[in-house]
Amino acid sequence: MTLEEQLRQALAADPRTIYEIAKATATEPDIWYRFQAGKTIRLDSAAKLASALGLELKPIKRTRKKP
Repeated sequence: MTLEEQLRQALAADPRTIYEIAKATATEPDIWYRFQAGKTIRLDSAAKLASALGLELKPIKRTRKKP
């Protein structure tokens, strides 16, 4: 699942309204309406959304392919 998909899923699952999310992220509600509709957002907006939703970015453990 991509980062965008994870953020969209978390946004949809959050019980708060878009206006409450916008207030929590100090952004305009239109950003989140457009994001829900499939538009992209800037990295700083994604970071604000992740923080408001209690999410954090963690590395994925990958196994190395043997030569």
